[in-house]
Amino acid sequence: MKKKTKTWKLVLLGMFLFILVLAAICYGAVTRYYTDHFFKGTEINNFDCSNLSAEEVKTLISDEIMTYTISIEERDGITERLLAKELGMSYVDDQSVDKALVGQKAWQWVVQIFKTRELSVSAVSSYDKQVASAALKQLQCFQEGNYTKPENAYIKEGEASYEI
Repeated sequence: MKKKTKTWKLVLLGMFLFILVLAAICYGAVTRYYTDHFFKGTEINNFDCSNLSAEEVKTLISDEIMTYTISIEERDGITERLLAKELGMSYVDDQSVDKALVGQKAWQWVVQIFKTRELSVSAVSSYDKQVASAALKQLQCFQEGNYTKPENAYIKEGEASYEI
C-alpha cells in the first residue's frame, strides 16, 4: 500500500512540474510576443493598436497623415482642395512609437491585458516645398484671368464721411 501511495505522489509531482514548466514556457512566449507588439487595449493617438507592432502603428499614423486636406474657400463660393499627396506630405518617424513600445514592460502582460492604455505620440509630417508650390500654382484661383489685380488704397470724400 505504501508503494502505491508513493507512486501516486510521484505521478502527481511529475504532473505538477510538467504543468509548471509548460506555464513558464507559455509565459515566456507571450512575454516575447509583447516585446514586439503593443498590449491588448492599447490606444495610440485614438487608434486601436491592440497587438500591433511598431511598424504597423507607424503605417496607421502615416495613412492618417495622408488623409490630410487643405480646403481653400475662394470668392463666389468656390472651394478648392489640396490633398496630402498633392502637397508631397509624408510621415517623419521620430522613434516615439518605438519608445512607447519599449516602455510597456512586456513581462507585465498578465496584468496589462485587462487594462486599457491611452498613449499619445508625435505624428510629425513634412512636405515637399516644390511639389506644394506646383500644386498651389495649379489652383483655379491662381490662373491668369481668375483673379482681380490689387489696387492701391485711396481716400475718397463721400457725402457725409470719407471712404477708403
